[in-house]
Amino acid sequence: MEAYEALITRASPLTLGEPAPDAETELRIIAAALRAPDHGRLRPWAFISIRGEDRLRLGEILASSFRLREPSAVAGAADRERQKALRAPLILVVAARITDNPKVPAIEQIISAGAAAQNIMLASHALGFGAMWKTSPAAYDPIVKEALGLRGSDHIAGFIYIGTSGAALKSAPPIDSATLITGAQGIAASPCQTKRLFRPGARSHPLIAYRLPASSENVYHSGQFGGHPGLCRCSDGSSSSNEV
Repeated sequence: MEAYEALITRASPLTLGEPAPDAETELRIIAAALRAPDHGRLRPWAFISIRGEDRLRLGEILASSFRLREPSAVAGAADRERQKALRAPLILVVAARITDNPKVPAIEQIISAGAAAQNIMLASHALGFGAMWKTSPAAYDPIVKEALGLRGSDHIAGFIYIGTSGAALKSAPPIDSATLITGAQGIAASPCQTKRLFRPGARSHPLIAYRLPASSENVYHSGQFGGHPGLCRCSDGSSSSNEV
């Protein structure tokens, strides 16, 4: 399947069954996940492969955590949670293993794990398999994370269920992509619309910052620029510190 075709035809099937990708194909799918954007090359991803009898153990983990979260839930609710582990013959749990890095905040590492999960979805589709991306409260439960060998600071991006689609994929409702694009004219003007960044003892740096609509915060925060606090000069001639 051509790359662009995979991008625009991917859809989540309603049901998944056998066969699942074999071990070799699974490695090919993970190889695609490893091409996700990765600021700082931290490799923040964790992939936990669950198939066969291991799905039953995952089901028990899901049911146990549910009972602790919802002790007054109606009868049968925990069993429904247990059955989620049997949605597909293969489950890939995708998580972000957070590294404390001053240049790469946790949110960027989580987004990278999300990009890896999307690559898994696309690679599965391109190789002829169906995939569903699920989370639910279990993805944020410390008990589930610990049972999967993750730390409390790690984040589960999703449970990716992979198998063979039980029916033909239904195309998603069409969306006019042009309606979701905003050009530069979409940035609202403000009393201090344009700013130039200055460094003491140096020529001004031609960076222009805008204020977000209905917000007093600047899109661009200089912090320390060249070892000196950044100063912003508004178009009206006033100056202000732009430290963060």
